[in-house]
Amino acid sequence: QVIERFLGWLADEGNDGSPRPRAALAAALLVARHGVRIATLPLLTLAHVEAADDGWRLRPADVAASPDDGIALFDDVWTALCAHWNDRGVVWDRHLAHWRGDAALLAPPEFPDTGRGRAKRLRASAGYAASGLDRLLRASWSKATTKRSASTQPPTSTKTLSPRA
Repeated sequence: QVIERFLGWLADEGNDGSPRPRAALAAALLVARHGVRIATLPLLTLAHVEAADDGWRLRPADVAASPDDGIALFDDVWTALCAHWNDRGVVWDRHLAHWRGDAALLAPPEFPDTGRGRAKRLRASAGYAASGLDRLLRASWSKATTKRSASTQPPTSTKTLSPRA
């Protein structure tokens, strides 16, 4: 229930219009809804996402190619990923001539102006490292709990986020 309130906070109050909360929401939903490990997220690219009859599937490289394998993405996860990709100017559409399947599933919209950041800008596959995702989620959690402490109510959402099996 605490995680659901945090996800709701990220989707509503935590979304200050900047890309960071949307990236945090996409990462948090993949972890919370589908059990994807933070250490696995940096290994995923757009090519790991496939259209399916029932929506969208995430197929990490270590998952067999059977139509029933992979992770059927929940609608809120797909919506969060699309919002995150939009922030980065990335479109998931294998039919576009400029589609880059090697683009990281999760990446900052801009890399910092450091040597490492400049090097990452040159690679479409560059995205968040596991440590970067960990910092992003911890900072979001800290902000949510600080906001909650400042008010008398815990973070809540106007969106319906129900626990998933």
